[in-house]
Amino acid sequence: MKDQAKEKVKELARRFRYKWIKYKYWIYCLILTLIVFSILCCAHPNECPENARYILSAISQGLAAILALVFTITLVVAQMTRRYTAMDKIIFRRETKFLMIFFGIGIIAPLLVIEFEFWEWGVPLSIVIASFCVFSLLPFLVSVNRTIKYDIGIVNLNEKIAEAIESGYEPRAENKIKELSEIGKDAVREFREDDVRKILNQLSKFGKESIEQGFRYTTVIIAVCGIRDLGNGIIDKGFDDMMIVGVAVDGLRDIGVEAAKNRPDDWSEIVRKVTDSMESVGIKAVEKGFGYTTIHAVKGLRDVVVKLSGSTGLSDMISTSIALNAVQGVWCLGVLVAKYMPKRVDNVIQNLKEIDKEIGKDLVMKNRVNKYPHLKSSFDEFKRRYDEG
Repeated sequence: MKDQAKEKVKELARRFRYKWIKYKYWIYCLILTLIVFSILCCAHPNECPENARYILSAISQGLAAILALVFTITLVVAQMTRRYTAMDKIIFRRETKFLMIFFGIGIIAPLLVIEFEFWEWGVPLSIVIASFCVFSLLPFLVSVNRTIKYDIGIVNLNEKIAEAIESGYEPRAENKIKELSEIGKDAVREFREDDVRKILNQLSKFGKESIEQGFRYTTVIIAVCGIRDLGNGIIDKGFDDMMIVGVAVDGLRDIGVEAAKNRPDDWSEIVRKVTDSMESVGIKAVEKGFGYTTIHAVKGLRDVVVKLSGSTGLSDMISTSIALNAVQGVWCLGVLVAKYMPKRVDNVIQNLKEIDKEIGKDLVMKNRVNKYPHLKSSFDEFKRRYDEG
């Protein structure tokens, strides 16, 4: 019951953070508008008809000019995306309709006030509406930017990267994969879990396809580093362990297995980078209490070792070195699990036993490493349970 309550609290916290980031600029807009309203209430404006007519006329003309400019810019941006659905996603969104209605009210209301000479409350209300319209431009443009970046940009980048890989044009693939990773970092900061998941899956896919295409390891390194950075970022932000964070580790695992399967000698740096990245994400996951991700990091290291053993039989120094480095990573994660997640120690030991079957217990025991001297008691406990198993 306590675990379920904690999960519900975490889920509510994640939703609150997402809603806050999504709507905070609109909240700022409302606060600034209320400040203007408070000023007008405390210091009532001059009701001189001539001054009022000038103020109201300026408001109407100014808002009309701003609306025309913003609408034109938005149309141009929509056309630049080269998507047939861009108009629906940008122009006919709820926020755009809302903004256009308020601008319409802000343009027409001053004219009605002039016509009926309702100066007492007409002038202050016109100023308040105009203030809201002006302040709302920032959240509106931020919303347009997010739509272009996430709803349209991710799709465009995926298509361009796929085309570049298929045509063998590596420099373009490198640049676009890097750009996709940057969008992923923005998505992490804005708690867009669905977009982060999509980007992680695509980076893993493009990393594997780059290996199959025979690109230089630089392209794959960019994908691996992108997944690793996103993985560490989403752990810090407290994303969902099973649905989001584990996807990052699984993506790294898939690239590492693909590299080990296809050309373990040529892609040794890739495999090493993958194992180091899985260990890095796994360590952070343990520290933050992400059990699902931790075990998947251990499984990922196990799968890479198994694939290396099956591909080369560990007959060369490079493959052997990488495999043993992964074994050391499992030991380090095991020590941390013994300290922070004692209930999951058996899962780590089970994976270590499967590595035993592939490379032999002697190599596993010989390469047990404790990178955390201050956790010697946890290391001894993990080693004891491994020996007993």
